[in-house]
Amino acid sequence: GAKKWSQAIADTVHNSPVLGANGTLYVTSANKVFALDGATGTQQWVFGSIAAGGGSPSIGDDGTVYVGAYDHNLYALDGVTGKKKWAFQTKGWVTANPLIGADGTVYVGSRDMSFYAVDGVTGKAKWVTKMHWASAAAMGVDGTIYFGSFDKNVYAFGL
Repeated sequence: GAKKWSQAIADTVHNSPVLGANGTLYVTSANKVFALDGATGTQQWVFGSIAAGGGSPSIGDDGTVYVGAYDHNLYALDGVTGKKKWAFQTKGWVTANPLIGADGTVYVGSRDMSFYAVDGVTGKAKWVTKMHWASAAAMGVDGTIYFGSFDKNVYAFGL
């Protein structure tokens, strides 16, 4: 129970941090994305100000950090440098945690009443389906995508 470290980031942390394979801890705040050394808490980079109050970040197999934001974008950031690779714009807040498929497709709901499949490399939409705002999604071993919605339903989408 002894505290190992703490790091002030001058912003409110609303979501769970995510630990990358390289030991980097990725944290979203109300306005920024931070990369901290998981062992020491030392800040490695910061990306903002993007109103990143969406869900927790997700990390791709190549180390890309995906994060939704209140500015209506899904961002792909280089996990080492924090530089923006691309931004995919929706018409509403992107507040759910992005889900990354085995093929690198990023799945995310937006408050614009849509659920998106976005190519993780190019940032271009692969498909979109209209529905009430969707929660964070889960993926089954067979590739089925599951998520809940404000319309009081749980959905399963096959690929």
